[in-house]
Amino acid sequence: MKLWSAQAISEFGARFARDGLPLAAVLVLHGSPHQVGLIAALAILPRIVIGTLAGGYIDRSNRRWVMIGADVMRALLLATIPLAAVFHVLSILQLYGVAFLVGAGSVVFDIANQAYVPALVDREHLLEGNTKLSVTASLANVSGPAVTGLLIQLVTAPFAVGLTSISYGVSAILLAWMRHTERPNRVEAKGWLVDFRDGCSAVFGERIIGPICLMETSANLFVAMFASLYPFIALRELHLTPFMFGATFAAGGAGALCGAWLRPWLTRRLGIGPASILAIFVAGAATFVFPLTYGPPVMAAILLGAAQFVGDALSTVSGITINTLRQSAFETDRLGRVNSVFQVTVGAASLVGALAGGWLGEALGARQALLIAAAGLTGSTLWAFLSPLPGLRHAPGPTLSRGWPSARM
Repeated sequence: MKLWSAQAISEFGARFARDGLPLAAVLVLHGSPHQVGLIAALAILPRIVIGTLAGGYIDRSNRRWVMIGADVMRALLLATIPLAAVFHVLSILQLYGVAFLVGAGSVVFDIANQAYVPALVDREHLLEGNTKLSVTASLANVSGPAVTGLLIQLVTAPFAVGLTSISYGVSAILLAWMRHTERPNRVEAKGWLVDFRDGCSAVFGERIIGPICLMETSANLFVAMFASLYPFIALRELHLTPFMFGATFAAGGAGALCGAWLRPWLTRRLGIGPASILAIFVAGAATFVFPLTYGPPVMAAILLGAAQFVGDALSTVSGITINTLRQSAFETDRLGRVNSVFQVTVGAASLVGALAGGWLGEALGARQALLIAAAGLTGSTLWAFLSPLPGLRHAPGPTLSRGWPSARM
């Protein structure tokens, strides 16, 4: 419960910081679209840089204290924003630096958190535990934008960002309050490059996890394309108001909550493997609604909100099941390196996808580029058929046979 509470508070803090830093750039520093985009890119970049470097270190460390350190670092960094505003020295360069370093802390926290959960929760309860953790992320996505906007309206953007540092401080206190003793990890220090290579060997040597990594990477490439293009369709072509635009995201957050509720039923009926594949496929198919929507703004907002609801609900189902499979497939002393590989591949795909989305939108038009993104996201499930995932009923233990795709369950 302490870990869940700390993770919930940290999720809200991450959401507020992610929304608040770009708004501080726009509202206080009158930043250009290029500068705001650079803040977003710098927040993603640590997934590649830190993900490559941190896996082995986290496997050799006490994961709980790594998470505490990441929380404290993020709290101190965000507290500098209102201080700089008070003394009238806030600059766009400071926002760049804070975005990158807070992003780095978030990557370290996420890698350590995903590796720590299996050490705290019995493997037979991992699916249930990941479902509960997913609920808090969904709540942050539902309420985060509205609360961030309210805070900015009440106390201005720099002070709203500063208030989010409190959430990281509370998260660190809750984690320090825990009395769980983590067993020592007997992992030899070999250097970051060898650590990352070991993580790649582990991931792509497993007949289930390797294809899952490729599926997640390709899916996130097209999700990033979609995210870079969606505002142009919604705001410029369909003429949604900012409130309507925000409401479609709130619908997605509500869908994510329903997805967490739906997951147990779906995995019982279909099995964890087929449920994962079906969820990703239908979530991808739902994105075809976005480039094919026309009509007055109110009707368009309803259609987009419905598609966002369905897509986020099923994305939550797949996220929970895939995360559980990853945690179940390896001993806990390898999970830091394994999670690093996922951070790097997904982060790199997200950067490429965002850039490709902008380029394709310019070259072909936003609707045509969105059709490509929807087709790619739906087709990413094909990677799953290179593994035994379609016939997998339950999450296996850390004894999966090596070699794919020729291996069979």
